[in-house]
Amino acid sequence: MVADQYAGQSGPCASCGESITISAGAGQPVAGPAIAGEPDQAMPMPRQRSSRSSLWIVVLVIVLVCAVPCGGILLPALQVAFKMVFSLT
Repeated sequence: MVADQYAGQSGPCASCGESITISAGAGQPVAGPAIAGEPDQAMPMPRQRSSRSSLWIVVLVIVLVCAVPCGGILLPALQVAFKMVFSLT
């Protein structure tokens, strides 16, 4: 469905790029060639990606940046602990 405010306007189809004209009052897009002499008007494009996915990427990067130095600090301590445990047996 298309809002009635866009009735009579034409522009490129969001999925195929072909020129479409919005019929008056029907609220349904009509695909077909544009009428000669009619200016192409850009129609609003739907959002492709939500901002939540970008937020998760930022959070993941921050966690990795914090985890790598902590692993570098804890790894030598774990190696010493394993050597002590295996030397007792």
